[in-house]
Amino acid sequence: MDVFSARKVIKEALLHTYGTVYEYDVCFVLKYCFGLSSCWAASTDIGDIWVQKVARDIRQGIPIQYICGIEEFKGKPFLVFPGVFIPREETEDLVDIAIDAVPRGSRILEIGVGTGVISISLLMSRRDIMAMGVDINPLAVINTFTNARRFEVDSRLQLYHADVFSLIEMPMSFDFVLSNPPYLPDSDRLTIDELVSKEPESALYGGFTGVEFIHKVIDILIKTGFHGGLLFEFDDTTQHYLRSHEKMSVSRVKYYKDRFGKERFALVWL
Repeated sequence: MDVFSARKVIKEALLHTYGTVYEYDVCFVLKYCFGLSSCWAASTDIGDIWVQKVARDIRQGIPIQYICGIEEFKGKPFLVFPGVFIPREETEDLVDIAIDAVPRGSRILEIGVGTGVISISLLMSRRDIMAMGVDINPLAVINTFTNARRFEVDSRLQLYHADVFSLIEMPMSFDFVLSNPPYLPDSDRLTIDELVSKEPESALYGGFTGVEFIHKVIDILIKTGFHGGLLFEFDDTTQHYLRSHEKMSVSRVKYYKDRFGKERFALVWL
């Protein structure tokens, strides 16, 4: 099958599943599923069976990042294992904030590493810091380790497969905490997009109102005597619940908007 025929098959499959098609997504599939350097490489021939399989997976509602095994983040192709939370583009803004906010020479802790895009991107930008990462999903830990090796920052990143709340209470040394935590309210389970429902629930839902997870993180950090920065992502629709925690009203807190104009990030100095 030539590239133009493959484009048509993939485009129709994407339209069936997403209801709309962007050229970026078509090129993404051709690049990362079929290894094309250009999605307009007219002289390239692609096996019909492989194209039809990818199109069938797309029609079945499998996210294209799981099908191709890749997601781009800050211009880098990160490996994405099925069953691990897929990075979102607005989380790139969290990394940009962290690059400026993390004090020099810090040892950071990332809660819920997923594919590792946050810690790894930060380590690639800031050679003066070290990082630790924890995730309750063992696949996520392996995924992050693989990406850390891929981008040659594994010597500065320690990874733990553990319940984050148990890990924080251990005698460990870190100066700054980062997280894109589970922050959706439990009620969203009833209306969640089918594609998102393919991702691990432990990375999606943050409790009844969506902020219980991050409130618990704050409580445990305070309990253990942590003094430093906590930078995290949240759902803008639940900000009033987030502010209900006393530390979010009396501590030094700064809110940031994402690239879409939504207030999505909070930096708390405890």
